[in-house]
Amino acid sequence: MAGTLGTTFDRARTAGLIAADCGSWRAVDPRMLDLLDVLACSGLTLGLLSNIPPELADEFRRRHAWLDRFAALGFSCRIGQVKPEPAAFDWCVTALGVEPAGILFVDDREENVRAARARGMRGHVHRRRRPRAEHRPRSGTGAGQLNPAPRR
Repeated sequence: MAGTLGTTFDRARTAGLIAADCGSWRAVDPRMLDLLDVLACSGLTLGLLSNIPPELADEFRRRHAWLDRFAALGFSCRIGQVKPEPAAFDWCVTALGVEPAGILFVDDREENVRAARARGMRGHVHRRRRPRAEHRPRSGTGAGQLNPAPRR
């Protein structure tokens, strides 16, 4: 990137930029953690596919026990594939051990959802918005509509 900008970065500057980038991704929405708990407790098999750098992946594994809720944890820096490349979604199918049609892929980027659908998965684009109280997940509600894949 430095070449594109017509400059160079020394090690200290590079480390600072990486730290700033990682810092921008550290916030975790507690409402999503609530939803994760509801889905995990409902018996669904969950997977995570994230385009994430190794520095942040390492930190997340150390700091966030909620990652243990995922049967398949696909950090792009670890699996060698990134969304929306087809191979990233193929990795999910293999890691989850189900047919693509048995996977509901949710992402906030339309291009990633289109790529998942092209691999045979069902897809949903998540739009961030302020949830109304009646839309907040409650334990045991709504999760059964996802047609869960069998637990391994």
